[in-house]
Amino acid sequence: KYGNCYRIGGDEFAVIITDNADVELLNAKFLKKLSEMRKEYTILPYVSYGVFKYDKSSKETLNTEKAKKLADENLYINKDNEKKKRGIIN
Repeated sequence: KYGNCYRIGGDEFAVIITDNADVELLNAKFLKKLSEMRKEYTILPYVSYGVFKYDKSSKETLNTEKAKKLADENLYINKDNEKKKRGIIN
């Protein structure tokens, strides 16, 4: 409804939001639904994500590799924060 999901490889996916959807709200809804489903299906994985939002008014040129790199940087920050929340790392 808001964009498209693409498999990059393995367990990596990219979601491209094509309109002005509230990315944080959509992400929160997704994580809430996954958490609810995990109560019944305990085998469901935890999800790490990285967000990169491109500002159309920016004069900076953007290419796919740069966007992926910036999203990956945010992914690893998020991944470490989630592990800390669950007590996996200090």
